[in-house]
Amino acid sequence: MALKNRESPDMDRLVSDCRALAAEIRKAVLPHIGTHGARATVGTAVGGDATMAIDAVAEGVVRRFFEESGRYSIYTEDAGLVEATSAEAVLLIDPIDGTRPAAAGFESACVSVAATRQTESPTMADLEV
Repeated sequence: MALKNRESPDMDRLVSDCRALAAEIRKAVLPHIGTHGARATVGTAVGGDATMAIDAVAEGVVRRFFEESGRYSIYTEDAGLVEATSAEAVLLIDPIDGTRPAAAGFESACVSVAATRQTESPTMADLEV
């Protein structure tokens, strides 16, 4: 992880929260990898891609994290941007980076989480974690 300000307590919490979120997503998704039900199409992402059942499991973890923490706005492939009223940062999350391989039973997928300070129009240059 590339960090711009490693000494900041806020940065330590941000890194810790990103790691904890990634671990929770992985834990929730692992039992579904390679199952028949994981491949079912259950909706359409804001970007137009099909949302598979395994995606819905991962997105549920992200949604609970968002509601419980209250500290972060989130952006996911399926839900788009969901803003928190008093967000400290924006988490850019691909809960299953490699959905199709995961649904097919290959553990070649990963959880991708990046974070930037809350700004009006964040860019890649603004990434903190």
